[in-house]
Amino acid sequence: PKLVVVLVIDQFRGDYLDRYRDDFKTADGFNLFLKRGAYFTDCYYDYANTMTAPGHSTIGTGAYSNGHGISLNQWWDLKRSTKQPVTSVEDERYAVVGDSSSKEMGASPRNEMASTLGDEVVLATQGKSKLFGISLKDRAAILTSGHASKGAFWLDHASGKFVTSTFWETQLPAWAKAFNNSGRTEQALREAGAKPGNFYEDVGKSPASVSYLLDFAKSLINGEQMGRHDVTDVLTISISSTDILGHVVGPDAPEQRAMIDAVDVDLNSFFTWLDKNIPGGLGNVW
Repeated sequence: PKLVVVLVIDQFRGDYLDRYRDDFKTADGFNLFLKRGAYFTDCYYDYANTMTAPGHSTIGTGAYSNGHGISLNQWWDLKRSTKQPVTSVEDERYAVVGDSSSKEMGASPRNEMASTLGDEVVLATQGKSKLFGISLKDRAAILTSGHASKGAFWLDHASGKFVTSTFWETQLPAWAKAFNNSGRTEQALREAGAKPGNFYEDVGKSPASVSYLLDFAKSLINGEQMGRHDVTDVLTISISSTDILGHVVGPDAPEQRAMIDAVDVDLNSFFTWLDKNIPGGLGNVW
């Protein structure tokens, strides 16, 4: 395939696919997998901590926590801090890139002790393949994609701008700067009925954040010419919106059902876009 997309939907229970199946009206949303893909109805992970960081690490690497070393979202490491736990991806050696007002610490995949699918593709092609990871969350973007990525991008929580860290680049790529300056952030705020200042929480719990993330994915694919090379490129996308909302309303709330239905529509739009913009269409996308 020209392009591999590893898509993760955070806090998305497996039973949703059957429970809300009648809601899925699009051809290339969830039905792309249910009707034209492999659908494993009995698929379990053999570990307890179904949190964002260990889950994305397991999906990315194929290893369990004792193999990739990410057992929780954060833990105590007294060699690094005696005042507070460290998160799975924070890295004091690097600074945030992309929002000069950001107060967040830089990040890297330093704690992930196993290679990801994307890492192995890059190694197998002698570095020719392009590997990127994106999410609203830093850990979801970083741990699914891995060490050999050309970049991982996530949200500055306050502004909603996409950022990275100096582990990858000293400044954002031109296409990412253009997206941040395009007015798309302000559009997402309007769609969510939110005020500036707390984008991650206020917009993140609304369906507006799903299309926002996938529009950034389109900008990345175009900007980096992914899927247009002689080798396979890999993009990991983690939709955090279901998780941010789930923590507010719970897994069985009607708001979560509405979110899942919105994800179906947005995935249909995204995969339709891929079909038109990747050489060979979806036949060259895995």
